[in-house]
Amino acid sequence: EAQYNLAYGLACAVLKGKLGPSEVTPPAIFDPLTLEFMDRIKPVEDPEIQKEFPARRRARVEITTSDGRVLDSGIVDAPWGTSANRPTDQELIDKFRAVTGAVLGNRRVQELQNMIWNLEHEPEAVRLLELASVEGT
Repeated sequence: EAQYNLAYGLACAVLKGKLGPSEVTPPAIFDPLTLEFMDRIKPVEDPEIQKEFPARRRARVEITTSDGRVLDSGIVDAPWGTSANRPTDQELIDKFRAVTGAVLGNRRVQELQNMIWNLEHEPEAVRLLELASVEGT
């Protein structure tokens, strides 16, 4: 559930500087500092940003510090994710490797990546499922 929680994702980004597989799996999802920080996050819908969705995917983060300062990201566009702003092949490969490497290992990730890029030549999906499955599941 943590990987789909806005407050959890923001807490990880602020406290750990990233949000990846190691942040959304045990034991990280039980980190008391992250869970406590989540309780301080209050999502607020911005009508200006909402009126452009889904054509534009934008966000803004404001952090009020304990001494009252407000840190404002300003409105930020998602790097990609709409039909007008698609990722490059290399960006897809980089993200794929980032989210699968620690779980599947480099050899399987490379083999799986090669298979996916040439999927039209695969006669059946059994090998794809074998490569993508975590052993013991």
